[in-house]
Amino acid sequence: MNRIHLRRTRIWLPGILVLVVAAAAMLGGGGHFNAATTSTPLASTTEFGLATGGVSLATETSQFGHVPLVRVYNAGLPQAWPGNAGANNSDVVVSFKALPATILSGTNDAQLTAWFKGAPTTHTVWWTYYHEPEDQIAAGTFTAASYRAAWAHLVALAAKANNTHLRATLILMSWTLNPKSHRTFSDYYPGDSVINTLGWDGYPGSTTLTPPDQFMGPAVALSKSMGKPFGFAEFGSPIVAGRGPWLTSVGQYLRSNGAVFGTYFNSTNGANYVLNDQTSISAWKTVMNSGGTGPTPTPTARPTSTPTPTATPRPTPTPVPTGLTLSHLSITASGSSHVISVSVSADAHVSVAIIDSKGITVRNKVADASVSAGTFTFSYAGYNDAGTLLPAGSYTVLVVATDRNQAIAIATGHLQL
Repeated sequence: MNRIHLRRTRIWLPGILVLVVAAAAMLGGGGHFNAATTSTPLASTTEFGLATGGVSLATETSQFGHVPLVRVYNAGLPQAWPGNAGANNSDVVVSFKALPATILSGTNDAQLTAWFKGAPTTHTVWWTYYHEPEDQIAAGTFTAASYRAAWAHLVALAAKANNTHLRATLILMSWTLNPKSHRTFSDYYPGDSVINTLGWDGYPGSTTLTPPDQFMGPAVALSKSMGKPFGFAEFGSPIVAGRGPWLTSVGQYLRSNGAVFGTYFNSTNGANYVLNDQTSISAWKTVMNSGGTGPTPTPTARPTSTPTPTATPRPTPTPVPTGLTLSHLSITASGSSHVISVSVSADAHVSVAIIDSKGITVRNKVADASVSAGTFTFSYAGYNDAGTLLPAGSYTVLVVATDRNQAIAIATGHLQL
């Protein structure tokens, strides 16, 4: 939800869409994207609603009537049900935050498991862990590997609830798909077995009401190419003149492309996106009350050697595959360094990070390599990413392995400097 307008106001030029789809196809060998994954039929209905961030639910209800879908935020762990996620008694897109190291430590497992089990079974809950993580990863607050691993840990907890209305939803910035961002989608994607739905936060230009196919198109194309249900958790514009018809066009675009949800960012966070003029209110109310009905889009054709799947929605996220394992993690002092070794059950990409006692990642990639099944050994001299020797104290070694089938294995160990 952090508004950074220099980043958010860039728009897509015609032709960028093709580059995104081509780049996505090339990710297939990286273990996080598989161009041969069978497609999921696109939604025949789209739910529309409001993402709140400065306007009370009571005010929105007085303006729009009962909002069919709300997007709510938690700065920390999710509030116990009903909490903010259940206050509207509707379908919801809800996010929460905690450092990956905290999630992986298991400290909050009981609380999070109870939250998943307490979720309603009569409404869809698109839940997301740490939406828009790109800036934090770039700043070194935590690593992409630990973020993906935390997602896998959470989905395993969610599976205990046996609730088909829980949808694990990764929410990224649409800007991430722009080549100018110098980011790679697969860095943030925990895998098909972890993520059920792709969510996007996308904004048009700051001085114009950019057509939706330009600022939403690349995310839509990537989502379709992966066969994933998708939606837009945030979009909006502070431009009032012409906003009503623009909102109608956004609704039509998302509906015709089979999005499962679209929530307008009705907030003053970063700019005044609030729908406070009658034309915009009437237009978005009409979109929300339309019931999302529209023609069923044809799924994107994609090369595959497997039979066409039955046209049913993708089920609730399943537990993380267990075929890949890490074991026998050992950390041994050797002179001024430490020798770290771990057994990997299958060929995989292994990434190792060092985390301090506050849960902050102080060294991102002690090791980052594709390894064969067997024992992987490396040394660590005790330096952070800036090349400064870390102070004496207790640290956690986080090892994350990902195989070509997108299975994730995690191991942690204690390091004393």
